[in-house]
Amino acid sequence: MGTIYGTCGHELSIEREVVSGVAVKGCTREGDRCVDFRSLCADCEADYEKDDMVLHNEEEENKWLMEGK
Repeated sequence: MGTIYGTCGHELSIEREVVSGVAVKGCTREGDRCVDFRSLCADCEADYEKDDMVLHNEEEENKWLMEGK
């Protein structure tokens, strides 16, 4: 059986809590704001949360996208 890695780069396993579909602040190569969806281990999700990078709902996503215009 192969190994699965999260977007965070950590190996994901049954023992390690996985948070899937986390919306986070992102930017395109052109510098435009976007919303990235990631699969993270719980530790990295907590780091993203601490760094104010997690978008919790559609309202926050839209606000992030519109403030960049």
